[in-house]
Amino acid sequence: MSGNRHVAIHENLIIHQRGLIFMSSSVHFEHILLGDSDSEENACLGISDGRIVAILVRSSEFENYAEQTRWYLDKGFGSCDQQGLMFPSLDAAKSWITTQLSINYMYGGIAFI
Repeated sequence: MSGNRHVAIHENLIIHQRGLIFMSSSVHFEHILLGDSDSEENACLGISDGRIVAILVRSSEFENYAEQTRWYLDKGFGSCDQQGLMFPSLDAAKSWITTQLSINYMYGGIAFI
């Protein structure tokens, strides 16, 4: 496990390098439009356990190149409280969000052995 802080051993079960096993939240995205009809942006709500944890906006720089779509974190909430991070894909964003939530669970006292 060198170099990795966490290794997924099941969709919602993670093992930390210290041997702790803990549950992670499932994350899914809901595609939305931000703005009004004159100025709208493609975006996604990152949702975990019924809570919005992130708002990701599709980078307009790559709008005509679907294979090069990039997403930036417009706003994160709770454990994901950051802004301006760029992700090459929604899968990469999902991985980051899952890690952030898992770290919160582990250090928030929800971890178990």
